[in-house]
Amino acid sequence: VKKINRVLNNNDTQFNVQNNLRVFREYRGMKQHEVCDRMKRFDEHFDVSLLSRMENGICLPTPFQIVKLAEIYTCNPSELLYSDFYN
Repeated sequence: VKKINRVLNNNDTQFNVQNNLRVFREYRGMKQHEVCDRMKRFDEHFDVSLLSRMENGICLPTPFQIVKLAEIYTCNPSELLYSDFYN
């Protein structure tokens, strides 16, 4: 129960992922459809709706998706998870 409460009360990782996904995409000057076109090479079900939900914190990317998105954005996967561009 303690672990469940800790996870439910700690939204830091999800906040960072959703914000960093959008920040890196916009920094690279890419539109959502451009990212999705590139991601479809690795995941045929990846679409704009999914990317939008990830960027808005509705769902989180899988570890595989994080690695591939980092390749597209030419950054380290850890930067998508833990960088804080708002400070």
